[in-house]
Amino acid sequence: MQTKKSTGILAFGILSIACGLFLLYTFVLYLLDKPWTALHFDFGGILFFVSFFIFPPGLVGGFIVSGIGVLKGKPWSRYLLLITTGFGLWGLVNRLILLGPCTEEFFYISRFLIGGLFLWFFNRKSVRTVFPYRRGLKVLTIVWIVVISLEFSGAGVFWFSHRKYYIYILNLQHAVYESRDESFYSRDYFRSPFPLKYSLAIPKGFTPYLIDKDDIGGMDIVLARPHKGSITMNDQTFLQKMYSSAKVFGYRNPYRYYEKSHLERFGLFFFMLGNIEPLGTRRIEKAQIDGLRAFIRKGKFKNQWSYFYFFQGNEAIGRAHITGPGFTREQMDHIISSLKPQDKPLKSAREFFQEGKALLDHKDFEEAKFSLVSALCLDWENPHYHYYLGRTFFETEDWFGAKQHLEKAMSFQPDYPEAQKLLREVKVRKDGERSDK
Repeated sequence: MQTKKSTGILAFGILSIACGLFLLYTFVLYLLDKPWTALHFDFGGILFFVSFFIFPPGLVGGFIVSGIGVLKGKPWSRYLLLITTGFGLWGLVNRLILLGPCTEEFFYISRFLIGGLFLWFFNRKSVRTVFPYRRGLKVLTIVWIVVISLEFSGAGVFWFSHRKYYIYILNLQHAVYESRDESFYSRDYFRSPFPLKYSLAIPKGFTPYLIDKDDIGGMDIVLARPHKGSITMNDQTFLQKMYSSAKVFGYRNPYRYYEKSHLERFGLFFFMLGNIEPLGTRRIEKAQIDGLRAFIRKGKFKNQWSYFYFFQGNEAIGRAHITGPGFTREQMDHIISSLKPQDKPLKSAREFFQEGKALLDHKDFEEAKFSLVSALCLDWENPHYHYYLGRTFFETEDWFGAKQHLEKAMSFQPDYPEAQKLLREVKVRKDGERSDK
């Protein structure tokens, strides 16, 4: 009987340490991912974040230290573990008080079960006899009261100060974007020709500025116009991480996961926590546009900006990002309402390349950029496509773009004398501009 009891205590000590290490991992990831320079704190936000920097480290230390103490049979470890578990359960209850019924059911249920298991096990009479600790707990009690009061005060101020903002978001969840035919866009816009799964109407005067691709982010196409702003288009690869995130919370449908994480109260609360800025700077909208569903985040922080994420059925097909001082809210809405699905490319990579090469020969550099970028969307590792796009950037004196794609061409084909020669010329021109200044 004693062996069985000792085995149970050993298991709970290890579980306690594991809980602490998991909380430490998530806390560090949160800190690394936080855009600290962009945050603007109000009074409620300050209180909440002060408690935040006490609460999680306290849980981490409490679980790890008490787990080690349990393994060593220290009498005080039982009390520390019970108090730490109480802290953890309070953190969950705090969210439920503010938010109402939770949405990430597995997240809450699993943590309540673990907490309940700790409380039940370490209050059993047979376990209490192993930890006969009878000293006063005044210090732990005072710490408990201070931290809980601080957290509750910060959460209360935060809740009241953001209540109007919260209601404002709920009223905008199903925004309607007016459907327009192509004649509306013909004068001031052009339709993006890239072979992504969607296309947009782009204001005239925008030109490709940055094109990149990697295994995590997918294809990134940045269109820019001086003193106006930029439009970034991403393919569906960028959103594949949604599928793994959805599975963590028990959702097979990434659209449903995104809907919950962005639009329901749990998601709204944590979305605001991650972006504490002056009241009313952000809003979330949900829209149905030409058979595609979109989640749209809008705001104004130094510049107008808007992110929108697209779904077709349950499939995430892409993302776009508009930012810049030159955009009006109306222009952003026009661009969003121009969204159209594009099931397959109308041309092959070689056809796009031949078209771009011909335009380059005729010195139609801006149009050549679009065709060559489209070719790279379909065949990113082709060194010749990078070389010709680098040449096009060189002709328009965009040394940054020229250098990027000439180096990319040489990374795929190290023995590329034309690219090497033009890259040397880019460096000469760039150094010459610096000396003139």
